[in-house]
Amino acid sequence: MGNVLSDRQKAAVMTAIHRPLALAPTRATMARKSSSVCEQSSYPDCFQGTHPEASDVDPRLRPEIMKLEVITEKPTGVTRQTPLLFVHGAFSCARIWVPHFQPFFADHGYTSHAISLRGHGGSEGRNQLATTRLRDYVADVEQVTARLDHAPVMVGISLGGVVVQHYLQRHSPPAAVLMASGPPHGMIPSYLRMAMTNPLLIRDIMLMTMFGPDAATVDGARRALFRPDTPAEYIRRFLPEAQPESTLAMMDVTAFDLPPSRPQTDVPVLVLGAECDAFIAENAVHETAKAFAVKAEIFPGMPHAMMLDQDWKRVATRILEWLEAHDGIQ
Repeated sequence: MGNVLSDRQKAAVMTAIHRPLALAPTRATMARKSSSVCEQSSYPDCFQGTHPEASDVDPRLRPEIMKLEVITEKPTGVTRQTPLLFVHGAFSCARIWVPHFQPFFADHGYTSHAISLRGHGGSEGRNQLATTRLRDYVADVEQVTARLDHAPVMVGISLGGVVVQHYLQRHSPPAAVLMASGPPHGMIPSYLRMAMTNPLLIRDIMLMTMFGPDAATVDGARRALFRPDTPAEYIRRFLPEAQPESTLAMMDVTAFDLPPSRPQTDVPVLVLGAECDAFIAENAVHETAKAFAVKAEIFPGMPHAMMLDQDWKRVATRILEWLEAHDGIQ
């Protein structure tokens, strides 16, 4: 898909910590208005030596230290203490959050960090995707959060939502937002639903899994992520290039490494769903909400890619309102 991002990316400041990432020039100098500053970092040494947060991570969840792409957007004015960490879904990367969500929250005082999980975007590990498991993605998130000065609000979509659910089993961040997240009971019911109602989408997923990004098409992206009437040019402009995905991680999300479905109430959680989501049905969203003893909120007419839809601001505004209603989030 296209690499052209939002008009807000004029005068961006792109930096790399420890090692510059090999990105095309159009990605290294992105346009952004002066209301925020965008930085790009890699975090290769999070738990080496005597790093103080090393004990916070289960050694079984971090088989190795990875160089991970993290896109950070900072407000230039008053900055809130609590940052946000965005976790993308399958076949995607950190850039899914760049056009709309990161600038929006920067405008409202939030520093945000968007991670590219190993093997995605500018992160290393692509040659290891064949053996990558869901727990490795959880380790990536733990690696990045350990480097932050303050525990972030976790925001995950789709597969990223399942990563966040696993993260919540071991950590208590200030809050979490699950957007069109895979449910605790797995994806088998969703795949059966897709097979009956949207067989072309099942075909697209199988082709992407077998042949990688080369199988991606604008029509397939529209079926999976956008409204049926979304213009092709809009999709090309805002959707990052498709990424290869780990078959084992997809199997984990489907059935083999599911988060506990028992109620968990020690962390405030906002569960959001999309009425026209081709992947995650409303009942699956409600099941996820039950696991956190909250009520799900469903956006009418919204497709799966809630952060890229032309009506994305409704979702971002609801998250902002919810965050501001919690006194513990500064």
